[in-house]
Amino acid sequence: MMNMTVLDRNIDVSYLNKELYDENGHLKIKDASFYEGIPHTHLMLWCHQHGQYGLPTTELIAWLKNHVIEGATIQVGAGNDSIGRTLGIPFTDSCLMKVPEVAAYYAMGGQPITKYPDDIIELEAAAAIKKYKPKVVIGCWITHLYREDEHFRGGNMYGIDEDFILDNVDKYIVIGNNKTHDKKRIIERKHTTHKFPWLFSRSMYPLENMIYVWENEHKRRRIE
Repeated sequence: MMNMTVLDRNIDVSYLNKELYDENGHLKIKDASFYEGIPHTHLMLWCHQHGQYGLPTTELIAWLKNHVIEGATIQVGAGNDSIGRTLGIPFTDSCLMKVPEVAAYYAMGGQPITKYPDDIIELEAAAAIKKYKPKVVIGCWITHLYREDEHFRGGNMYGIDEDFILDNVDKYIVIGNNKTHDKKRIIERKHTTHKFPWLFSRSMYPLENMIYVWENEHKRRRIE
């Protein structure tokens, strides 16, 4: 039996606005116990309405801190999730949803777009890696680059080239969901997976939230 939660769009979830956004419109980092007290249908709908994907917790931040190398860690595809800001690392995004054509595409599908914070570093992932030359890259709910020859994998034509990331950093950490991200191209490359009760997201399959970690054992890097 699948652990799927069905989205009910008639629920009033406006009460979560002040709970989850600060005065600057940044997503707050909450304890897992907060999310445990909120029906998952409410979290799903609120995320849908606000273009949020992952819901980082204090427990997730504590776990990620063990992997951060000072001065050599960045976040890509940061959106408005507050992970990079809280960790004190550069947090970057291509800010794709600012592009009128892309915003229109999302609107046609009834999908609200992400509102990027004013302190985000507007850089596509590969450009961010070339600029900062990190050893560790963190991503949350990353959409991979679509390739026509691998249509079954899905992705987005503006998505992130995750093979480029793996070939140029020592460690790549992705917070995601096994139902949403199981077709990633890099899934076929050696990695470890971690499941924790403090991972929350908009997924219909909340028990499939997990963290993926790719480590480049030979420290091979194409860029200098």
